[in-house]
Amino acid sequence: ATVEGLTAQRPHERPFLLTRSGYAGIQRYAAVWMGDNNSWWEHLLQTMPTCLGMGLSGVAFIGTDCGGFSGDASAELLVRWTQMGAFTPFFRNHAAAGTRDQEPWAFDAETEALVADAIRLRYRFLPYIYTVFAEAHRTGLPIMRPLMLEYPDDPHTHNLCDQYLLGANLLVAPVYQPGATNRMVYLPSGDWVDYWTGTQYAGQQHIVADAPLDRIPLFVRQGAILPLGPVVQHTGEPAAELTFDIFGSGCAEVYEDDGTSTAYAQGVWSLTRVTSHVGTDETIVTVDPVVGSYRPPRTMVTLRLRGRGTPRSVMVNGRPASWEKAGRDPLIDIQIHDVGSRLVVRVAH
Repeated sequence: ATVEGLTAQRPHERPFLLTRSGYAGIQRYAAVWMGDNNSWWEHLLQTMPTCLGMGLSGVAFIGTDCGGFSGDASAELLVRWTQMGAFTPFFRNHAAAGTRDQEPWAFDAETEALVADAIRLRYRFLPYIYTVFAEAHRTGLPIMRPLMLEYPDDPHTHNLCDQYLLGANLLVAPVYQPGATNRMVYLPSGDWVDYWTGTQYAGQQHIVADAPLDRIPLFVRQGAILPLGPVVQHTGEPAAELTFDIFGSGCAEVYEDDGTSTAYAQGVWSLTRVTSHVGTDETIVTVDPVVGSYRPPRTMVTLRLRGRGTPRSVMVNGRPASWEKAGRDPLIDIQIHDVGSRLVVRVAH
């Protein structure tokens, strides 16, 4: 009834509803948060199996109150919960009346900065998250996935509920114990790359991941290409740049639409396909032209290449192109302003 009323008042806008209760099929109408949790480390941990179960039940747009609803969150708990919440489908900070103020600035300067960093990371990953949302809309696959969904033949994944996949390519391993600066992480089959350090690991093993207070352990499946956006203050800001973070040989598509209207239901959306081949002497990256009637408002594409060191040369569509180090070696960015045509980038190693 609420959806029908909102649609009648604003027929060209997508209604947004949030509920904490519903029946089978609620996913067609509303996002769901998991109710009145507490500011306890145990409830931070409980967020994962609860949301994973909801996803497996067909309800993909889910999350919890970061920091906890009842009780008083500590600064460390808020930081760790916000880091995890940045990688859940629904993400908010919310607390009950009469509890400690829970805004990032209600603590100390360090806490405010760390929470802000986690929120910025959410904005950075929005193109990837939005593409996974589109996959869930199309297929019913959950956005936040237990490892056993992608790796059902691996018995180590069957009862694993303190880490999860966001889509198929990003493994998220939140810290859920006070004072912890590392944690055990299970990597399933295949090869995995530490998002922060670039360290590569073989799958089907447990590792100890570093997790200082300013970092949530993240691992990317080797061969993935993650579409990332710029840090913005709100989603209404035009995203002039799209970064493809390339983790070896593979391919990916990024889904885009205007984010607010119902035009996507009439086919006004787009897909951009990226393919990479990493060879011994040369990496070739191809960015195909946008397919579909929606035209993203960007003016630049950045290709981020990992793990190959300083290149001997970089060519874009047969012409020499510039590149720069992206914070640390071996990580380089290639910025391309010709975003309307097919791009073939050759990087000689």
